[in-house]
Amino acid sequence: MSTNKLFRLSGIALLLGGLFSLVGETTHMLENENPQTTLWVVASLLMLTGALLLTLGVPAIYLRQAERMPIFGVVCFVLFFFAGIILGVGNGVVDAFILPYQRDAVVPVLTRFFLLGQPVEIAQSVINTGPYAGLTRFYAVGEFCKVFGGIPLAILTLRMGLLSRGASWLFIASILFSIVGVLLRSVLPLIDHVGLLMLFISLAWYGYSLFFSARSQGSASASIAASLSAQHILD
Repeated sequence: MSTNKLFRLSGIALLLGGLFSLVGETTHMLENENPQTTLWVVASLLMLTGALLLTLGVPAIYLRQAERMPIFGVVCFVLFFFAGIILGVGNGVVDAFILPYQRDAVVPVLTRFFLLGQPVEIAQSVINTGPYAGLTRFYAVGEFCKVFGGIPLAILTLRMGLLSRGASWLFIASILFSIVGVLLRSVLPLIDHVGLLMLFISLAWYGYSLFFSARSQGSASASIAASLSAQHILD
């Protein structure tokens, strides 16, 4: 398989993964986070499918820029990839296959950004006791990787200019918005959802950019090859 074809397929995976995640997160946001409903399960499965597609597509963002990427960029990519596994795939499995069978699940506390912004007594209760104590720390690691891997990676992508600058700015804004959302969730309950929606749109945008940049590069290579062939025949 050629590199351009691989980039195009990865772009499609990012685009579809971002759209699936966007629909799933919007559904979660509108249906009031009740895990015992069919709608919750469907939305969670959409998000898990989206997370898996994004996991397949994200490495191409790095590979497209690998020749210019410093070692620091490789570290940032690895951190962000781990964040996708933890917060995307890991959280998707919990939402789709565990929470619907836990009648006492505290969904907003468990699944959104390791308890910051929740009432102190609820947060402390879940952190210190119960079966979810370890899971909250698992999500904390994912958030750390997302912030300290994702933002520098997007800044490096901006500087190299091989992919959409708009997607990079939206990506950075989405992570910053999510941090603000964590701190203000008790005042604005839906604000952290908005940060996630922005993140999924930015990843889908990266997919679009990756697909068409690879297509343009492939067309240019084909044109050069045709010109050289024609020149060889004339000679």
